[in-house]
Amino acid sequence: MDYQRLRAGADQEAREDYNFDPRVAFQATSRNQQEVLPAGQRRHPLTSTTDRQVTIDELNKQGQDNGFPVQTAPSMIPKSRNIIIDSAQRDWSIQPDAYSNIFSFGAQTPQQTIGPQTPFFFNNPTIPLAAWESPTIPPKVGSGALSGATLTPNNVPQAFPPGVEIPSYYNRFNQGLVYPSYGWKIVLVNGQLVHSPTPVVYTNPNTKVYFYPTYDAAQTRGAQIGIDIQPKQYGTNAYIYSTQLALSNVSEIKLSRAILPVRATQPYRPTTFSSPIDYPMSFHSQPYILMTIQNLKGGYLGGSQIVQQSFTVLTQNTRNLYTGTGNYPGQYSDYYSWSNESYKFDPPMSKMSNANIQLWNPAGDVFSHLDNLSVIDFALDTTNVGKVKFYVTQSTTNLSFGDSNVFLAADIRVGDEITFYSPALTQVSSDPSCSPALSSFFSLMSNNFLVTDICGTDFTPPVASSLFSIGTSFTAVPKVDGFAGMSNALSTIRSIITTVSRVCLQQYVSAPQTIPFANKRTLKGDYVIPLMNLNAQATFVLEVTTMEPDTTNIQKIIPN
Repeated sequence: MDYQRLRAGADQEAREDYNFDPRVAFQATSRNQQEVLPAGQRRHPLTSTTDRQVTIDELNKQGQDNGFPVQTAPSMIPKSRNIIIDSAQRDWSIQPDAYSNIFSFGAQTPQQTIGPQTPFFFNNPTIPLAAWESPTIPPKVGSGALSGATLTPNNVPQAFPPGVEIPSYYNRFNQGLVYPSYGWKIVLVNGQLVHSPTPVVYTNPNTKVYFYPTYDAAQTRGAQIGIDIQPKQYGTNAYIYSTQLALSNVSEIKLSRAILPVRATQPYRPTTFSSPIDYPMSFHSQPYILMTIQNLKGGYLGGSQIVQQSFTVLTQNTRNLYTGTGNYPGQYSDYYSWSNESYKFDPPMSKMSNANIQLWNPAGDVFSHLDNLSVIDFALDTTNVGKVKFYVTQSTTNLSFGDSNVFLAADIRVGDEITFYSPALTQVSSDPSCSPALSSFFSLMSNNFLVTDICGTDFTPPVASSLFSIGTSFTAVPKVDGFAGMSNALSTIRSIITTVSRVCLQQYVSAPQTIPFANKRTLKGDYVIPLMNLNAQATFVLEVTTMEPDTTNIQKIIPN
């Protein structure tokens, strides 16, 4: 087989597809060091390896056009997408306001099932989670439910218990008159880790205890003892208030529709007015509503500053009348842009990050609805099986019943659907003292509840007035799905009633006479379960137009 002939044949085939001969470039640059530009025409193929090398001038003079070897940038076409911003999908422990929050475009949090893994060493700056000094109770879910367990600094010396032999790696000093201390210890009973407050029986032959010193910054960290795995970070991926697709080359953005609830924005009783008013200062009582998105100012001018800062103005196409005492309390109104205006970017914006949305009335007052209530106690009705009475708080630090344990009746109404913070439900179910029946009830709470009653007489708050409609607790029933769902809900509630019908999640120093169980916690730790009223949320639909390559005009560059 003639290898040179095969190479010549391969080169000849390649010249049919490419209009630039690298050998020509090499010869030109090696002789005069001048830049060689790609040829724009096809050259005639060589018939054999003995043919003369075609020059660049001859290549440029060929009459047949073959185009450039590099594909030119394709043309761009607009593509529109509708982005649904539903405040019910946000993490309300981070952003409590339903009408003033931040939505992210393409900022998705990676999924996590456990917390970070951290190795710990002989000379460790903190007390590891595996140590006996670290309790097994999981950390309380805080803001965002993203924080792991709080580690304690390893800087408090502890004296060795009497009768415990000091490990050989501890050196006595001062002629043996002073014994060293330790910082933390790992306790194993039958090979299993034991944590405080479980007492350590040093005389038990099945107990093994390993002592480690307090942290000394002047020394090296020493050998690795183990790896700490943070407890499950409840809710790390439970609430993603962002799009899954990062939007780039944005050329236009406009509001398609806004959906706002029909409910009062003021806490007065209807009887406060000479003629009863069901919805004092509601959304639909405004002539128009101003919507602002930070850094996106529309084309509005007016007498107030907020008008000139508005992204768009919301109005109803058709005005409707709503009754506050009807059989359908959960109602919504559709709002649209004043004149279907849009915000255009020229040139297109490379990337959209966040949308800080707020709603204002014509006077420049911002609308607000805070989902800041948390369940601290609940009692199951033993007569009307299925009803559960919930007691709430607005502050997790105030442990005395008072103003923080009341809510406005306009914030929770009969018929509203209540959802509970799923990370907190998972955390409470993990408490060592949580029975299987109680754990099943917490799982039932994840299906949401429907409010049936509002009570305002459980206790007398320090600040009260007959003009305001407030609640001290609300009663709700589980939301069920068909007959099977109803049967499962009743079975779960009946099983817990036989053991405990009143549950105290967060222990209070003192409790009202009507809530005597509120001063004695049911579980091992104190917890709160944040809740949100789904019928008080707002939804915005934005139409975002991006410029994307026209794939129909992209041609094949390298032939098969």
